[in-house]
Amino acid sequence: MVFSRHNDATRVTQSPENLNCKPWIRYLMVFSRHNETMRVRLSEIKGQLEICQRFLSGYLDAKRSTFPRLYFASDTVLLEALSQNADINSMSHLLMTLFDNVVSLDLDKRRQTYTSLRSAEGEVVRLGQELPSNMGVEHLLCTIETEMHSTVQMHMGDVSQRGIDMLEADNLDALVDEFPCQICIMGFQFYWSHGCLQAMGMGGSDDKQSLQSMLKRIGSFLDLLVAKLQVVKGRNTVVSLVQLLIQQRDLTGYLAAKKVREASSFDWFRQIRFSWDYSAQECEVRVGSYRELHGYEYVGQRQRLVAGPQNSLQFMFIAQALRSKAFTAVTGPSGAGKTELIKDFGRSMGQFVINFNCSAEITSAAFSGIFCGICQSGAWGVLDEPGR
Repeated sequence: MVFSRHNDATRVTQSPENLNCKPWIRYLMVFSRHNETMRVRLSEIKGQLEICQRFLSGYLDAKRSTFPRLYFASDTVLLEALSQNADINSMSHLLMTLFDNVVSLDLDKRRQTYTSLRSAEGEVVRLGQELPSNMGVEHLLCTIETEMHSTVQMHMGDVSQRGIDMLEADNLDALVDEFPCQICIMGFQFYWSHGCLQAMGMGGSDDKQSLQSMLKRIGSFLDLLVAKLQVVKGRNTVVSLVQLLIQQRDLTGYLAAKKVREASSFDWFRQIRFSWDYSAQECEVRVGSYRELHGYEYVGQRQRLVAGPQNSLQFMFIAQALRSKAFTAVTGPSGAGKTELIKDFGRSMGQFVINFNCSAEITSAAFSGIFCGICQSGAWGVLDEPGR
């Protein structure tokens, strides 16, 4: 207890029955005031509680070492999750903390296995392999992460082949109906990156492969998708694709106006480009001279950042810092979109981005846990407003 004045403390200890608190607290105060043995005993209890706290911290650290993203959850949230070992869907708050856009999993009650991921927007993605539900929380979360990455990677490999064929045939309905939103976006990214390279002479110099032809092709896709905006089913996916195609249309028009004819041109070099390596079955992302494999984090139907003319340069600067194994310091006034810029770039790279608000209440122990989680899980960490 903390008293603002000495007289208050004296009055309470002399007449604890007047204190508005639980009876056992008043009893301890009266008893400890007249009994030296009680004071010694209370000190011993305090020491034992500190020992219990240390053992509890060690227990939680053992759970976090199995699934490092648990470092991003507080002790209270983690203890609550461990107490609900039987039902992962009762931990939606924990799932939203540990994954970009996973709020629940669909359970097959007959076989007691988890079959699908469900996003905050209601999108359902069936897992490539069903997950047993009779596992500890930390082991189940680790299995969810592994299978999520495997499922997204499998869909990307599929859309790099069949999805491109659908786009060539203007069969956008089949693409939107068959693939999740994130995978549809990647299909258009594969198509645009490959088409622009061909238009710039990497695959021939025929007029059909010119940037102007690519620009008309994107315009036709936009017309088809805008007509689908009236349809309720898959509307979030269509809106995301329209936003992406408008960006690609503007970028293609910019490249055409600059008369870019070589892949080594800086105007093309600074763009974020996607390609599928069929031999390694991996998605490669290039920005400037930075080259990295996609992280395959599931992002659901989250609305992406509206790209402005400077975004490609900003992405390239961040990518070059990553290539140099350096930190990135994005500066600007409050509310300018610095954090959202990093999050959107991380989602483009398929990386899990965790944001931490550097308030005055944050402690060195909390920072230690944050950095342990970032280093062990490979996530991207954003320290928001570190100058406070």
